[in-house]
Amino acid sequence: MKKLLFTAVFLICLFSCALAEETHAHQWTVQFDREAHWSVCGVCGQVTEREEHYVLCYENNPTACAACGVSAYDGARIEGVMHFFDDGDMGYDRYSHFYTCQACQNEVGRELHWSSCLQPDLCLGCGLAAAEGIEINEVVHLWQQRSDSLAHWEACLLCSAARNREEHYIGCDAQRKDVCTACGAAKADGAVVENTAHFLDDRDVMHDAQEHWYICLHCGETVAREKHAASCSSPDRCLVCLQSVNSGIQIDHLHHEDPQEMQRDGQEHWQMCGRCGYEILREAHYALCTAPGKCAVCGAAWSGEAEHVITGEEEFKPYNEAYHSFVCRGCRQTAYLAHAFENGVCAACGSRQSQEEAKAPVYTLQGLQYDGKALSGTLLHDAATRPAGGLILRVTFYIEGNYYMGTTAEVEQDGSFLVEGVGPIVYITALASGRDGGGEKTLDAAELFVRQ
Repeated sequence: MKKLLFTAVFLICLFSCALAEETHAHQWTVQFDREAHWSVCGVCGQVTEREEHYVLCYENNPTACAACGVSAYDGARIEGVMHFFDDGDMGYDRYSHFYTCQACQNEVGRELHWSSCLQPDLCLGCGLAAAEGIEINEVVHLWQQRSDSLAHWEACLLCSAARNREEHYIGCDAQRKDVCTACGAAKADGAVVENTAHFLDDRDVMHDAQEHWYICLHCGETVAREKHAASCSSPDRCLVCLQSVNSGIQIDHLHHEDPQEMQRDGQEHWQMCGRCGYEILREAHYALCTAPGKCAVCGAAWSGEAEHVITGEEEFKPYNEAYHSFVCRGCRQTAYLAHAFENGVCAACGSRQSQEEAKAPVYTLQGLQYDGKALSGTLLHDAATRPAGGLILRVTFYIEGNYYMGTTAEVEQDGSFLVEGVGPIVYITALASGRDGGGEKTLDAAELFVRQ
């Protein structure tokens, strides 16, 4: 049976439908307007399916609709073209599949290869597999909104895919302040709904010398305040508010937009900015459980312990006082992570912190400075915890050539410290501990990151 790109409606002036429930024979007449044509029964007024005007592909310079005869000279819009092809007329290339019309030999109905998430390597349009040399452009999922107490997201009903996870929020102008504006999760049901969403216009950004910000269109609140930043290719103009330093603003930091090919050695990988030569990334190799033995970023051989995949959709369960467990979506094995306590409760699994753990000091680092010869700064602890007297700062500094050295420094009563003879270095990590060994806690690596 022939397939038509634009399905034709057979227009018959007079015929009988002979349906048992009808008591008359339809008397059809063709009607049309500028866009389409249809048939109307002169007896009962029944209307057939409306169809846009079209011409046949093999006609030369057609000006009249092939179905109803209305002419383009009379103001009709005739844009559709009818082609003729069978399933056997399908062709394909690397990126798409299409039909070849038997009448005009032109390619019609071309579309990119696509697949279902259940068979992601098989095109559902032409039946070819990726192994046969085609490239699947889109994998189709069946999305449905899901939520838990902290966030909402879309999950595929057919596979384990998930996307668009975000924490629950309340629109600044929402009437109900106890339910998530996006998904309806309610505080009464245990949902954490604390974030407020504002409505911004990118064309209406405010600024002063140091920062730029927006005024919410719905509630008038000042939001998204941040320091000016520029591109390294245009370091004198803010990327957000577009103000120039000539107008009095101060650029706080630069963005690098052209990373070069990843470089690596036995311990780290890094990239350089192609515009200004700045080192925009340097980090230690790490491997994932799905591909142990090689770095997940650069592919370098790596013998360190592989990390488990964290997607944000895991269900964490209490395991003991220090860890909670989950099923890794990468290797499908049970894995463990340390509790993340907030106000004595783990935000991931709900475990409560023991009273002894809650007393452990929490250290923060301020004013870290390195002059190429010595490292100095101030180490503070949470005033609500036990005194941090007798602190020692253990410092590890990594030197060019991929080896490292370690030393310790006494922390003064005011929290200040000075570590001399550390350099020249690539970067530094540190660990603070009490002399009795209690309250040991690794500091935030991001705060300790130092470059030459």
